Amino acid sequence: EFLTGFLLGHIAVAYGRKKLILMGLTSGCLCTIAFGFVTNFWLALLSRFIAGVTNANIALSKAVCADVTKGEARALTFGYMGAVFSIARSVSSGAGGPLTKIHVPLPFFDENPFLLPCVVGGLFNLATFIVTLVWLPETYKPESQADKMELRRGFRVMIRDKLILKLVATFCLNAFCNGGILLAMVLLFSLGLSDHGFGFDPNRNGIIFTLFSLMGLAWQLIFFKPLLFSIGGLQMYKLGAVCIGTASSALPFLSLIYWWFGYSIWTEVVLWVLLLVLLCGVVIGWMVAGSVLVTMQTNATRRTMQGLVQGTNQSLSSACRGIGPVAVGLLFSVSLSVPPRFPGLAFWVMACVYGACCAVVMTFTSEEVARIQGLLPPPPLHSDLDPDIDADVGADVADVDIIKEQERNEGSGT
Repeated sequence: EFLTGFLLGHIAVAYGRKKLILMGLTSGCLCTIAFGFVTNFWLALLSRFIAGVTNANIALSKAVCADVTKGEARALTFGYMGAVFSIARSVSSGAGGPLTKIHVPLPFFDENPFLLPCVVGGLFNLATFIVTLVWLPETYKPESQADKMELRRGFRVMIRDKLILKLVATFCLNAFCNGGILLAMVLLFSLGLSDHGFGFDPNRNGIIFTLFSLMGLAWQLIFFKPLLFSIGGLQMYKLGAVCIGTASSALPFLSLIYWWFGYSIWTEVVLWVLLLVLLCGVVIGWMVAGSVLVTMQTNATRRTMQGLVQGTNQSLSSACRGIGPVAVGLLFSVSLSVPPRFPGLAFWVMACVYGACCAVVMTFTSEEVARIQGLLPPPPLHSDLDPDIDADVGADVADVDIIKEQERNEGSGT
């Protein structure tokens, strides 16, 4: 995804978002099923690599949603998309294990308990392919050749738009922390009591993360809409950043309850109550950040650039989401090897990054705030590009209106 997300998003402008989504679903179906047949690490890596480089469906789905919505409806759409992801995470995580226990008296399935979950996952991709092919219309068609911007030219436009750069950077930093905080919580919850951890077994870890997903679903379906209408998306993001930063900073200190009061049924109850309260803070920040930031991005981006911006977003955020757990694991190890050997360093670093994201959002000018709210259109295309880029491709993009007028005249025979 990191290697090709931006490219596939850009190609979708010329060939249509639907075609690229269908391609991603096809590769997802085939590679997921193939994953169940692999017999060594390198084949497993190859199957996931192919699935990644041919798939930008998260970015393209967001672009489709941006094509067909605007205003508060757009923010609600991305909020509900977050709720759908919470449902998917809960259902798939819960179903994967039991599916390995089902005996299927067919060739290949008898000897490989992991094949059935892969086939089921592939069939979900196939079902989505059919639904997309039959019922999803093409939501974006370039009005003219002037709308089919070259990749290099598109990057120049995007790089020169300071607001888009701020939003992409903020989204990537959030992806870094969101990828890391899940691992940090697993490590903290599984760490022994003697090392200032929670000492949770796999069952209690499973309960925690099931509750985490369910709380995320409840938040998006029940509280997201009224809060959006009452304080707006920008204030919601600030609230979410404060909640998740505060909650992640406080999480490691809960383990001290056992040290202060000893282990008993009452300390266990107090721990779980406080843990659920802090998880609510993590959930609010986790669910608000993605949906609100994507809404801001789509509002601030011209329609011809949606695919490239969302694709670049997916490329960079996938890399940051992968780096996050590595960095968290390193910080966690360092915090346990250096006195006072308290597992809080990773959480405090992520809290600082969440705070930095909030600080970036607070630097938006009044004009930028109007853009992210959809009240002000992006700057004209000719103010973003240099004439030397236009000469490279043999078209004067500074005169987009003239190009479109010529095409209209040619179409009418004049």
